[in-house]
Amino acid sequence: MNLFAFALYWFVQDSTNDPQYLLWLGLMMSIPQLISVFGGVIADRGDRLKVMIRFESIRFLLVLILAIYVGVKGGNFWVIASLYLLMNVIGNLSSPASQALVPEILPESDWASGNGLIQGVRRFAGVIAASTCAVLLSFVPVSVIFGFYSFLILLSLLTLFAILRNRAADDSSASTDPHDGSTNEQLSWWNSLVQGFRFTWELKILRLLIPIFILENVLYIPYMILAAAWSDVVLHAGARGYSLLELSIGAGAVAGYILSSWVSKKISLEQGFVLFSGLQIVIVLYPAITNLYVNMLLLFVMGLGSAVAGNFFFTILQKIVPSKLHGRVIGMLTTVVGGILPLGTVISGGFLHLFGLHGAYWIASVGLAVTAIVQMIAVYQYSKTNTTHSSSLQG
Repeated sequence: MNLFAFALYWFVQDSTNDPQYLLWLGLMMSIPQLISVFGGVIADRGDRLKVMIRFESIRFLLVLILAIYVGVKGGNFWVIASLYLLMNVIGNLSSPASQALVPEILPESDWASGNGLIQGVRRFAGVIAASTCAVLLSFVPVSVIFGFYSFLILLSLLTLFAILRNRAADDSSASTDPHDGSTNEQLSWWNSLVQGFRFTWELKILRLLIPIFILENVLYIPYMILAAAWSDVVLHAGARGYSLLELSIGAGAVAGYILSSWVSKKISLEQGFVLFSGLQIVIVLYPAITNLYVNMLLLFVMGLGSAVAGNFFFTILQKIVPSKLHGRVIGMLTTVVGGILPLGTVISGGFLHLFGLHGAYWIASVGLAVTAIVQMIAVYQYSKTNTTHSSSLQG
């Protein structure tokens, strides 16, 4: 969770003292994932770097508007939620372009390391946010944190402009860039969409794992959007506990992304996926031991395991998907897997209403442990039935 999201979720929890509003924020975050598939088409039909610049510019303006609104008006929840929804729409349209850049700038042998570095930096930013935001909230209004986050987006924009300028100055970039959008631009939007869907469906590994990933995403929702309430109501640790919980899972993810670079040189991607998926089983203990420091340790281990497994899976996709289809396959996967989150948020709300906060976490934790075991068994058995790397991935 980045600095902005951390501050937003705590601000809403602190202002309303009602976890139901966090579920509404969860919907504002998850519903836009349904349109990631269109972001994939945009990424494959144009210049991915320029796509990122356009969408980041819009996101900068939205965050700045929210900072000013909260600072001046104090903030109506539904206005805040609406702006948050728009930010996530822009983010999901931009995401496929940003995730498809690694194969264009690095050799294949370094893709796992590159993916790990990018994701590690993002999670490290989340660690910094978790370790400082609770302190900042004690001294400055939340609008100042929102304003600071808009400044960070501006710095990101300036970096992207610098990369674009350097690329334009490199005479060889046009001939070495593996992303050729000309073919995609000749297709209609609908045909581009259909082409991406067909290729995604033909990938045997996705047909096997997508249902499991969907269930896993649904079960992970309490950990995404109810952490502030868990810290406040169950652990009685307030903003400090919330900060430490987010810090722990973020630190675990950073460690995982760093570790994945070394592990990818020692074992196959499939073996690494199976091994580190197993670490996530420890989360079943989370609601059983309501101690802040034990919860922190469990989140660290789960974050590490999910980071390595996720990085390896993403690298597998990059290796077997043609560059011109990277954006659409990533967008399709995000839409199908992430698109279930709105329904999952509603389901989590039902669990929260029927079983309380503790009960909702029990259901989520046991379910996540089961999905981790199923992933391990499925990928292990699937790999054994295929004798070569390519045949083990493609249908």
